[in-house]
Amino acid sequence: MPELPEVETIKNTVEELVKGKTIKEVIVRNDSTIVNEKTFFVEKLKNVTILNLSRKGKFIIFHFDNKLVLISHLRMEGKYYFYKEKPKQFKTHDLVIFEFSDGSTLIYNDTRHFGKMEIEKEDDYLTKAPLINVGPDPFLIDDSNIKLIYEKLRKSKQCIKVTLLDQSIMSGLGNIYVDEVLFTTKIHPKEPSFNISFEQFKDILYESRRILTKAIKAHGSTIKSYHPSLNQSGSFQNELLVYGKENARCPNCHHRFNKIKVGGRGTTYCAHCQRASNEPYIVGLTGKIAAGKSTIAKIFISKGFTYIDCDKIVHQLYEKEDIKNILVKNFGDGILHNGQLNRAQLAELIFKSQKNNDKLKKLIHPLVREKVFDEIAARKNDKFIVEVPFIFESGIDKICNYIIYVDVSKKKQLANLLARGSNVENMQKLDAIQQCEQNLSVADYVIQNNCDFETTNRKIIQLIDALHL
Repeated sequence: MPELPEVETIKNTVEELVKGKTIKEVIVRNDSTIVNEKTFFVEKLKNVTILNLSRKGKFIIFHFDNKLVLISHLRMEGKYYFYKEKPKQFKTHDLVIFEFSDGSTLIYNDTRHFGKMEIEKEDDYLTKAPLINVGPDPFLIDDSNIKLIYEKLRKSKQCIKVTLLDQSIMSGLGNIYVDEVLFTTKIHPKEPSFNISFEQFKDILYESRRILTKAIKAHGSTIKSYHPSLNQSGSFQNELLVYGKENARCPNCHHRFNKIKVGGRGTTYCAHCQRASNEPYIVGLTGKIAAGKSTIAKIFISKGFTYIDCDKIVHQLYEKEDIKNILVKNFGDGILHNGQLNRAQLAELIFKSQKNNDKLKKLIHPLVREKVFDEIAARKNDKFIVEVPFIFESGIDKICNYIIYVDVSKKKQLANLLARGSNVENMQKLDAIQQCEQNLSVADYVIQNNCDFETTNRKIIQLIDALHL
């Protein structure tokens, strides 16, 4: 849906093209676009001159010389196209045509047919629906009304993203620009609105004005099908910092952007920079087998972190009868020995076949992820260290504020495996299917754990202090 910069750009573009023109004829090709009775709409616009255009929120208002206004909302796909001469043939989704006395034509085109137009009187159109329900946009909030708007925001029971999308409180911000504003103010999109301080609200206003001003100068963001006019596009999408950049790196901390659903809307944010006061801080710990992850986890535990071991969760799942039955159904009863899961046999199956490996991940990863979420939700502790070998493949990375990858040299890894008495060949095979190089490249921080414990301990404590954990 076009947002304030896009609507402002369209308003300015159309005004420049049609201001002072007299409407000769109106053709309505889709009755549902018009809120008024069709005959009334057409007759009231004949032989009237357009004085100027204005905007309130995402509504465009045409002002005429007969003391009437036309209120237009573009909704999802509405566009205005101007032609110096009337087209010989209209397009399928040309819904309302305004023919001017000089032969030029303005066409409202809408592929989704969601847009609406209605005529109201100039003297009272702002005091009735739909515009009476539209709050002021950020440019119209000043010392005279800022506290009133802030109190409305604070009274909302929704999270801040949903509240900022509510056009009755403050208008003009849609999904794109809310993500951008919350990122630059370092506010988590799920932060409850009642937790937003007055200083934070002033920051939101400042960033809203700054970002919207830049977007208007760039003629908006051409996302999907938005165009301010025929054969024109906006360019602000090239300056977006967070919207639509899932898995890209945060320019501030280099953490990967996450994407979640907030109020049914796709929402991109930085889990490291945009911390929510009501949500736990989660550090994900992953890396090569026998790299010393558990040792590093103990350092976090000593600093007050609650430890969640995903290997332990997997072991517990494998002991459940319903899980064993699912595994037998998918891999055969050869994976059982005396009624217990033979993990070595299951490992052989996944080493031999990528298909089996993918099948096991598809079965187990959602269960592990659900268990991790449940453990976090059940505890009041606000800091967690979660050790997850397959952190990215399982999707647990999506809830992590920070991800540490523990790397180790082959020589040190082999020594660690031998010291444990592990099956070196099987462990190295398992290591090979963990996409180590790819995971290392996307982690936030890499620990090269080839040194003694004291050195590693010092590294981790320095990292915890640097991250203010």
